[in-house]
Amino acid sequence: MRLRASLLALAVLPTLSGCVAAALIPVAAGGAIAGRETGLLDVGSSTRSAPDTARPRTADKVGLDETVPETRIPAVAPGGAGASDARPAMAQPVGGRADYAVLDTYLAAQTRTGPGEERLSATLADPGSMGTERADCAARPPAVLVDLDPAGEPLRMDRPLGGDGALADVLAHARDRGADIAWISRLGAGFAGELRMALEESGLDPAGTDTLLLMRRPGDSKQARREELAASHCTVAILGDTRSDFDQLFDYLKDPNAAHALDPLLGRGWFLVPPPLQPQKD
Repeated sequence: MRLRASLLALAVLPTLSGCVAAALIPVAAGGAIAGRETGLLDVGSSTRSAPDTARPRTADKVGLDETVPETRIPAVAPGGAGASDARPAMAQPVGGRADYAVLDTYLAAQTRTGPGEERLSATLADPGSMGTERADCAARPPAVLVDLDPAGEPLRMDRPLGGDGALADVLAHARDRGADIAWISRLGAGFAGELRMALEESGLDPAGTDTLLLMRRPGDSKQARREELAASHCTVAILGDTRSDFDQLFDYLKDPNAAHALDPLLGRGWFLVPPPLQPQKD
């Protein structure tokens, strides 16, 4: 496994500038990124409950307008077939619920752009440069990408899950303004039916119409799913509980302080939030 991770890092390094390449090493060799994430948002006390029962489904939409059979593709986990998407465990962000207003205000501004106005993508134009430059993607429909996985592991579907009501309200506003919502996870496509049900019954996607970006084959990666979405939509915001949810570049930083160069994007396209679906408390 270490050899695989090292080869991956060597493949990535030639595409990066010299100063950035020197700051990168494979996660397997370098260990977890140290330090605590500084968060912007918190779940607070607005968790919505989902019933314990599950409705069976035979197929569901995943990816971008793609329907796949209910075949269980194992969740891509660090060190397995999807080692390229491994990420170290990091602390969950903390903060006040009122900060959801920051996200709501930002999405309102990004979804009401008119002809000739700029709309910036939340994806980096040149990740290797460690610069904050982003592309104008006003010609494509806006989308909000939400990462479902807790730091370091795929979302567990073997227990009742509840959703954050405050986040559900913000996403409802975004849909009303014409934005598409996409949910991403390292879960395999075979979990689409269960995940769809959890999102519906938690209130995060009550109509069951959002896009699911799941792993379709062994060796698949979340970075590939993010890039697919960016090719068809203007991803105006990415929500996740670690910086690795924004770009896989963060998985290979030798010096955690190098990530601070991209901090200006926090609250302006990148939003640190707790996992949207969390186990219900007894």
